[in-house]
Amino acid sequence: MARLTFARGCRCLPAVLVLPAGSALASGQEGAAMVGAVQLIVGVTLLILAVSLVGGVAVGARRAHRDGEPLLKGAARGVLKGILAFLVACGVVAIVATVAGFGFIVFSLFTAPLATPS
Repeated sequence: MARLTFARGCRCLPAVLVLPAGSALASGQEGAAMVGAVQLIVGVTLLILAVSLVGGVAVGARRAHRDGEPLLKGAARGVLKGILAFLVACGVVAIVATVAGFGFIVFSLFTAPLATPS
């Protein structure tokens, strides 16, 4: 029986995260309309995570090679910096989405016709 190592388990992590979004179940027409949006959000989030991690590892390994340190140590630092960059990017996106949502609500309140009682 093959032993499951940490590296082998990490290789299948993106598939484990994407599969639930791919087979998302929705009740009713409103929920079915949201499946595509949820898949898009999950896909973009995973893409941003992958880019930040790969970029962090590349930058960390290059700096380690330049400074004469072990590449593995530099790559580990790069992973940590990539995770930090991902969290910062998620925070910025959350702030922008909140401000945009607030702006949309204000816009819709000012442009919607007033309801008059009949």
